[in-house]
Amino acid sequence: MFHKNNVFCDALDVDTAGTVYSDIIDTGAANVGDVEPLVLELRSEAAAAGSGTLDITLQSSDSEGFSTAIDEVVIPQKDKDGLAKGVFFTGTLPYRMKRYLRLKFVVTTGFTSGTALVTGAIRARF
Repeated sequence: MFHKNNVFCDALDVDTAGTVYSDIIDTGAANVGDVEPLVLELRSEAAAAGSGTLDITLQSSDSEGFSTAIDEVVIPQKDKDGLAKGVFFTGTLPYRMKRYLRLKFVVTTGFTSGTALVTGAIRARF
């Protein structure tokens, strides 16, 4: 379970082709992860179905409007097999990220509605 302030999205249905952005997490300061390493965890709440593919990128920015978004972590593309129910990515965040963080989801073709449900959050490494 994640603290609600650390959740980008909770069971976000990425069923439609296009680009979707998660909620923005304001870390309160720049250089995120410099003192305490943080982990990005992504999981699927249900087994995905359909012919879509999903690209996920963790972005950071100095501004809440993401006028200058920086791609920090690019997750390998996922299809329905890569979005089986459960955790599908866990990785340590890079050092010196900007203050604001979000996840960018790019879906091609689409998945069956209600099956590609992604939860993404950051947590302390343990």
